[in-house]
Amino acid sequence: ANRTRFSDEQLRLLQDAFESNPYPKDDDLEVLSEKLKLNSRVIVVWFQNARQKARKSYENNSPNENNQQILFKQDKDDGY
Repeated sequence: ANRTRFSDEQLRLLQDAFESNPYPKDDDLEVLSEKLKLNSRVIVVWFQNARQKARKSYENNSPNENNQQILFKQDKDDGY
């Protein structure tokens, strides 16, 4: 599969949308898709990646004690 290259304008609009709502509903995705002239699947994946990046950034910037609690909680949830 080919990687999508986003224009600066597309990235700016995606980032603005993400800041106001990291979990957009289907109709929001549809509006973004039309506005940005991108397949809605590409937008869904962009949001998934942005949420993961934000989660990683949060975990790396929070105190160690919180990191350990988060990691432990994830391990427990995964059945380990």
